[in-house]
Amino acid sequence: MAGSTHHQRERRIWSFLLVAGLTTIYVSYVLTQPISALQPIVSYHFSQQAKPVNLQWSSYGADAVGAVGYGVLETHGLDTPIPTASTIKVLTALAVLRQKPLSLGDTGPLITISQDDMNSYHSFVARDGSVVAIEAGEQLSEYEALEALLLPSANNIAETLARWAFGTIDSYTASASDYAHELGMTQTTVTDPSGFDPTTVSTARDLVILGEAAMTNPVIAEIVAKPTAEIPVQGEIKNVNFLLGQDGIIGLKTGNNDQDAGAFLLASSQMIGGHKITIINAIMGGPDLWTTMNDSLKLLQSTISGFTSITISQQTTAARYTAPWQGSSTAIPATSQSIVLWRDAAASASISLAPLQASSKAGKSVGSISIVSRGHTLVSVPLVLAQSFPSPSVTWRLCHPDKE
Repeated sequence: MAGSTHHQRERRIWSFLLVAGLTTIYVSYVLTQPISALQPIVSYHFSQQAKPVNLQWSSYGADAVGAVGYGVLETHGLDTPIPTASTIKVLTALAVLRQKPLSLGDTGPLITISQDDMNSYHSFVARDGSVVAIEAGEQLSEYEALEALLLPSANNIAETLARWAFGTIDSYTASASDYAHELGMTQTTVTDPSGFDPTTVSTARDLVILGEAAMTNPVIAEIVAKPTAEIPVQGEIKNVNFLLGQDGIIGLKTGNNDQDAGAFLLASSQMIGGHKITIINAIMGGPDLWTTMNDSLKLLQSTISGFTSITISQQTTAARYTAPWQGSSTAIPATSQSIVLWRDAAASASISLAPLQASSKAGKSVGSISIVSRGHTLVSVPLVLAQSFPSPSVTWRLCHPDKE
């Protein structure tokens, strides 16, 4: 009997050790396995359906409206290229600054007036083109030359800048044409830097693209907002944009020649929904410059009314993370932010979220929410956890090994 009892005791001990060992292995295995990441469930949805805007188009030529950061919003009238007149000088300024960069506050290198520049001057005088007076050997800074180009619309300085920056007029036109297409001005043909030649053509749509690029260049934006400036020889020069300062107009460029008697590329700074919006409008093919510029005011006012605003509130629940072991946490915008939208463009929210690991604290960045319209991301706001997320208890993990 004693032997039987001894064997039973041994079996119990081995059974206990086996169970203990298996338990230890199980516990160690379960507690060392990574916890599955929690997938979010999106709860915020936003969409805006396009609603027609009553824009006050001109009764002639071609019109287009847009805004910096929004691109071209609407077009009207002719969609085939017509002569740009002097509005193309904005492209000249951009191309020169791309070739010879200039920081805001700097005047840049000096340009010495050559005999070729004098020949350009006399040629434009003979053809009754707009010019500023120059003298052989005179020196203009790059900034002064850009002022002469953009304020009184000096055709001779357009050629001076083109030769100085690119070597020859032909080199300029080739480079400027490529640059225009890079900007998205697919219907623009550049044959000269001044726009005096009728073969330099574009569309109102392309001019809005040009205006948007120009107003994001701080040097050009500063110059086109000036009513006057001082340069050597000529002395005071005046901005031919007589609407400057009216209805928030801060630029851009007039144009008129025999082939396009009235073209105007306009930039206006407006406060809409608490945001500063730079509106860009273009009208081409007008009967005269005065008519075109005044019609642009009507188009501008109707453009302003075409914007609306929404707010992404910090109280908005963008998504929710729910854990099988305990509670949940929401993803909310890190800050409240308003956004201005164009009424005649569909818009929607795009939410990007990362899976969440256990034991995440409130305020952890988990993604972003963006409002997108016509391929443009108008605003992107970070999303954060609103509540801390605890790790599962040991008991829960041991009882739910399949959830690891």
